[in-house]
Amino acid sequence: MTHTSGCFCGEVKFEVTGEPVAMGYCHCSSCRQWSAGPVNAFTLWQPDALKVTQGAPYDAGKADQSIKALYATGFFAQVTIDRRATTLVVKVTENPIVSSVYLEGNAAIDKTKLQEQIELKPKARYTAAKAHADSVRLRDAYRRLGRLSTEVEPSVVYQSDSRVEVTFVVKEGAVTKIDSIGFTGNRAFTEAQLRDVVSTSQSGWFDILKTAAFYDPERINQDKELLRRHYLKSGFPDARVTAAEAVKNAEGTGYVITFTVDEGDRFTFAPPTIETSLRGANPEQLRELVTVKPGGAYSQEAIEK
Repeated sequence: MTHTSGCFCGEVKFEVTGEPVAMGYCHCSSCRQWSAGPVNAFTLWQPDALKVTQGAPYDAGKADQSIKALYATGFFAQVTIDRRATTLVVKVTENPIVSSVYLEGNAAIDKTKLQEQIELKPKARYTAAKAHADSVRLRDAYRRLGRLSTEVEPSVVYQSDSRVEVTFVVKEGAVTKIDSIGFTGNRAFTEAQLRDVVSTSQSGWFDILKTAAFYDPERINQDKELLRRHYLKSGFPDARVTAAEAVKNAEGTGYVITFTVDEGDRFTFAPPTIETSLRGANPEQLRELVTVKPGGAYSQEAIEK
């Protein structure tokens, strides 16, 4: 008895002769993932019972692409393709499946909030790259609270049946606070006025009520943009924040933040002039609809309104 079949793309066709060595149904985790169902049917044949009747010519470049594509699925830790005469042998080692995920050493941040940063979940395929990415996300969550020296490392315990238990071990660092915030190059606004513009705040008696009193490099970059927008709305279209320097104090417990501003010249609105070719339009009446006032600070936002 002869059976014929082929791959899904139709490039390869083959036939088997005789009776199968075995057949059955499998419901292991690997078969469930591959078949996208609760069970997968299979048959086993002796190698000499298989004959390839149609196949594309061997291409080393396509073989490399196939290896990369198999790795990209995230299912495999190792993939090799060996050419044996007219037969290609693909050998794979599957990535283990995550059985459970734990956090250890966290006290400053609630467990549920940290779990939101973890993409590795039970029943997912484990890779070292995914664990590293989750570790970076957890570390960044601490950095946003000023705990810059926090370290997060994944610990993996390999279990039976190709499963792993993953524990993210957290070594929480101390809070690094903002000792002071200063500005250079500012003439139109005082330091106190500009401190009200930025989201970062100096440490003080009420730090427990404000997370912005902790050093966060991302927030400092956001503050540069807040300062620029403030100047734009205040008549300084050429204003730039050229630097935001963070210098750690001698004790290593806080930072001094200095923003360097290039204000440029301040511009104001001149009396508006209205030109129209519309018949019957009265320029004087239209001028009353203009909200910008002569002498007011130039602002593109005001013009658009």
